[in-house]
Formats: sequence, C-alpha cells, structure tokens
Amino acid sequence: MTRIYKKISPSMDEWLNEAKSDRIASQEGMYLIHNGVVRQTPKMKVRNSIRCLVYYLFINVLW
Repeated sequence: MTRIYKKISPSMDEWLNEAKSDRIASQEGMYLIHNGVVRQTPKMKVRNSIRCLVYYLFINVLW
C-alpha cells in the first residue's frame, strides 16, 4: 500500500519576517499573499462550457 504524504505549507509569518529582514526590504512596495485556490481553468470558460452542455443536452437528448 502506498502512503500519500500531505505537503505542509510554510508559515506566511515566517516568510514575511524573512523577506522584511532583507537589506533591500525597504525598497519594496508591498508584500502580497494569496492563500486561496488558484484555478487552472477560468470561471467564465467553465460557465460557458456548462451552458453549451446544457443546451446540447436539451436539444439532442431531452427534445
């Protein structure tokens, strides 16, 4: 049986402290952190695909 190990994300506080302690940190404007989901496929493309599928099913299967 193969075990799957979940990768532990590093602490954002530690990353920020490390970045801010750098000698050129005062030259940076801001640090932006994204901790949400990054989609591989844009929402609009998915929505359009679903609309096309529903239309196709309605016309070809249900009608």
